[in-house]
Amino acid sequence: MSSSDPHHTAPRYIEDDTIDLGELLRGLIAQWPLIVGITVLGAVIGVAVALLLPKQYRVEAIINQPSRGAVQPLLAQQIAPLTLDELSERFLLNIRSLSLIEQAYSQADLGGDQDLDSLSDEEAFSQIQNVADALSVGPVRYEFYQLGADEKTPLNSLSVNLLSSEPRRAKAFIDELLVLAEERTLREAISNINATKAIRIESAQSQYDQLLAGAEASLARERRRVQQALSIANSLGLEEPTSWEALVLGDGQVQMINQLANDELFLNGSRFLTAQLESLSADGAAELFLEGVEETVFDLNGNQMVITTTPSQLQGEIRALSNQTFALSDVTLLDEDAAARIPSNAEKPNRPLIAIAATVLAGFAALFIALIRMAIRSRKEV
Repeated sequence: MSSSDPHHTAPRYIEDDTIDLGELLRGLIAQWPLIVGITVLGAVIGVAVALLLPKQYRVEAIINQPSRGAVQPLLAQQIAPLTLDELSERFLLNIRSLSLIEQAYSQADLGGDQDLDSLSDEEAFSQIQNVADALSVGPVRYEFYQLGADEKTPLNSLSVNLLSSEPRRAKAFIDELLVLAEERTLREAISNINATKAIRIESAQSQYDQLLAGAEASLARERRRVQQALSIANSLGLEEPTSWEALVLGDGQVQMINQLANDELFLNGSRFLTAQLESLSADGAAELFLEGVEETVFDLNGNQMVITTTPSQLQGEIRALSNQTFALSDVTLLDEDAAARIPSNAEKPNRPLIAIAATVLAGFAALFIALIRMAIRSRKEV
């Protein structure tokens, strides 16, 4: 059949792309020095890196929620009511305060040779921010399982920990930070109580002063009334107390007395009125005219109630508030066990894992390089 035959089909050459595993293994075995060499080199590098990396320890302090007895003066006062949870929340927020972290960083010398004073403001802020990010603060839950019960009972505790290659400095930093946070929390709470106390004392004193001003006005009116009666008694020559029946001598005189006086105070006589006037002029006489303050309030049911606050109650409230004092030494948030501890074993680096991972990666890299060399060599032979 001629080649020009249209029905003639040209022969097809099928490329064999199958992989001969035996040839592949023989090729890899032939390059065992390369594979072993790269693997050993990777293992050596992994071991060297693992040994050169510094040990990092997880320094941790476990803080229990303070007992009610430790903060009893703050919880018992009714000036600005506080709860144990509110104090714990404030304490937690102060632990995360950047300003306190900066103080503890400087006092504990956490940076070592890298002092904050030697850095610019931007670098110092970044350094403190990095420490704040590395500082882990969170609740700790110890779970106790009761027989036949699925519920878990958590204990309120707080974990403050830091991963550092300088565990002793990290411990000093955490201890200092806890003390600073405790002082600020208590100082803020006491300051808030004292501010509220000052406002209440000022308000009670203002109410008392208003009552006293009204009492002085009433005293002035009473003094004028007594002075007028004394003037009438002197005009009539009445030295001793008398009565209308003894005084009346005729219709004309009775008519004159009715025109001069609106009451019968002058009948007490000039001697009694003079003594009364002297008592009204003495110090503290205005307190005799003090009256209570009525205030309309509504109870929980919406019923209207009228409460009368007497001057003695206001004075008692002022004295009681003034006698209440609070000091940092009276309360505490940290117990004796609230101190950072350094573990005996480092958390990082995991040197065996690094060495094994480096060896495995080097082995895979060696196999890959060997396969590439075999592919290049096969293509050159073709």
